[in-house]
Amino acid sequence: MNEATSDDLGAGGDGQRHTVGSPERVGTLVGAAYGLVALASSAAAVVVPTIRDEFSLSLAGAGWVITAFVLALAATAPLYGRFADRVGTRTPVTIGLVVMTVGSIAAAIAPGIETLLTGRVIQGAGAGAIPVLAPAIVAARTTVEQRPRALTRMSGLAAAAAAGLLVGAVIAELAGWRPVIALPAGAIVLIAPTRRLATVAGSGGGRFDVIGAGAVAAITVGVNLSFQTPTTPAVGVIGIVIGAAAAGVAVWSWPRRADPFIPATVLRRRATWQTAIPASSIPAAYFALLIAIPTILTENHDASRILIGMLLVPAALAGAAVGPLARRLSQQRTQLQIAAISLGLAAAGLLVTAVSTGYPLGLAAGFAAVAVSFGLGQAALLTVLSAATPPGERGAALAVFMVVFFAGGGLGGTLLTVIAEASSFAVATAVLATIPLTAALSTTATTSTTH
Repeated sequence: MNEATSDDLGAGGDGQRHTVGSPERVGTLVGAAYGLVALASSAAAVVVPTIRDEFSLSLAGAGWVITAFVLALAATAPLYGRFADRVGTRTPVTIGLVVMTVGSIAAAIAPGIETLLTGRVIQGAGAGAIPVLAPAIVAARTTVEQRPRALTRMSGLAAAAAAGLLVGAVIAELAGWRPVIALPAGAIVLIAPTRRLATVAGSGGGRFDVIGAGAVAAITVGVNLSFQTPTTPAVGVIGIVIGAAAAGVAVWSWPRRADPFIPATVLRRRATWQTAIPASSIPAAYFALLIAIPTILTENHDASRILIGMLLVPAALAGAAVGPLARRLSQQRTQLQIAAISLGLAAAGLLVTAVSTGYPLGLAAGFAAVAVSFGLGQAALLTVLSAATPPGERGAALAVFMVVFFAGGGLGGTLLTVIAEASSFAVATAVLATIPLTAALSTTATTSTTH
């Protein structure tokens, strides 16, 4: 392995790669940052009822504690990715970690709901750097052969954030909701080592496409708000209007830019969509179960927050331990084949959940299957995308990937809520299983046509 000691390494191509330590170390470091981002949602979800009571909020109003964070994250992720194409990953990832830390502290000490939501927006705006820059850092610091190991470690640690429910529950019992909201401030300890790992050279380029960047961010916000239509029609309509207006601006400005925010080559490249669309079914399953299982355990089994967290710990451990499985599969299967297997596993996890609403251990098993799918599938599809994308466009391609990826999470949560209210969680999770199953079949078909 080629060890690098200089901090002056550029992104480089796919020939000579520079690593700092082993691929597992690279994956562990960026995975820790990714895990803090996931923790900001999973742990915070535990204390939303407490925040609702303290500030006398409606159910919809309390939901914005989660929604504000997710919207800010989804809107800013593409901006960080494209910025990294220009200047390397070091500056944007440092900004992201600092902003996430500041937002976490601001939200934790907020005296009222307005300042709490403002802090959560800042927290999410910083967190947006991590999902798109973490895989970019891995791609720049590993060879093609090493990359799956590092990305699997990264995705596994992100999936392990399911343990955030237990962490949040314990902390909330001992010290209240504020320390739970502050947990992502732990990003401060990752700033120095991540800066050393991140690259400093980008492609440079002409003027930054501010209009295109704003349009992409607004489209992302609009799409995610539109998913609220079935439960909060007014918010959904606002989202549709924002998304449509932003799309119009993007269509108008894109042909007028020599260097648009998202290059045409990224949008035309088949690998962009053959990875992003199937990948979106993974968070659709994961976040749907993150909503469904705690609710089922509370309503059907009168489970406490700590017991719910304990039942989800096996899923966290399974997600964090996918590395050996990924290595064995990589010796026998291509990355697209591994992705198809993981998507099928997500479908199986949803189906196990559907038949286990009366059995807590069955629910834990279903969620563990989806957590393994998260670790395996995201890493495999990111590996395919990174290999198919030139380094100078990798941030833009990852930005598109992450926009679609997080949209899948929002859609999964909305569909679960709507179907469960009309029937039951068993029916909802069974119906949702068709999404990753369809993605698995599509990816299998893609594999057969490329070999």
